[in-house]
Amino acid sequence: SQQLAKLRAAGVVSARRQGRRQLYRVDDPHIVAVVAAMLDHIAPDGTLAAPPDPRRPPRQPRFVRA
Repeated sequence: SQQLAKLRAAGVVSARRQGRRQLYRVDDPHIVAVVAAMLDHIAPDGTLAAPPDPRRPPRQPRFVRA
């Protein structure tokens, strides 16, 4: 998308190809810190959703903190 291209050009995100998909990652440590602080503030115990259904296999994480 045009927005992601602009973010890549600005050095905010990076991308890598995985098969037919393009995976994006936030590269700006300040943005990562701000988002982490927001998540710590709104969900200090780390829960943002209902617990997963034990009958479903666990999902792979879509991103990790840098």
